[in-house]
Amino acid sequence: MTEVNKKPMSERERQELIKKFESGNKKPNKKQNFDKLKEDYLKQTDRNYKDGDRN
Repeated sequence: MTEVNKKPMSERERQELIKKFESGNKKPNKKQNFDKLKEDYLKQTDRNYKDGDRN
């Protein structure tokens, strides 16, 4: 393969590229956060039922 002439990236292009990759990384974190909150909620409700704290 021949190497294509690479022009240096402008600062704005770098910032856009950084935003693109950072925004892509947030989506899995939201899913993980939701799963953790769901798990914590289920654990707490199980404790409440075992303790007899029914509404």
